[in-house]
Amino acid sequence: MPYCVKQDMIDRFGTTELAELTANSTTIDDTVLARAMSGAEAEINGYLLAKYSLPLASPPDILKELNCDIARYKLYRKVPAPERIKDTYDEAVKTLEKISKGVISLGITSAQTPVAPVGGPQIENTDRVFDRAGLSGWDE
Repeated sequence: MPYCVKQDMIDRFGTTELAELTANSTTIDDTVLARAMSGAEAEINGYLLAKYSLPLASPPDILKELNCDIARYKLYRKVPAPERIKDTYDEAVKTLEKISKGVISLGITSAQTPVAPVGGPQIENTDRVFDRAGLSGWDE
């Protein structure tokens, strides 16, 4: 399940800005936008893997925001991103670092949380079957 979709990007940044960034026209280039969103998701996953098992069954809304902000920054490939866009990207990366270190929780079970065993083999402590006295006479 992707963290954000085209409509999320339009809702946050508007059709005009996305069209200018993806195709330098009045229409959004879906391929370019999808590539930026996918690249942003891959970047996010790189941080999440330190703490969580992927893919996430139900990604929290914070990942949608981060994905949109990072994808927007990635769309500035032909021209340098304005300072405010770069600052937003830097804040997104700082947030991801905090998530990967456990400072910020996504509110889901992390990959490092031990899971209670369900069935499977169990080990019990029993008396020794073999010892030196019981093996005497076998070395002849």
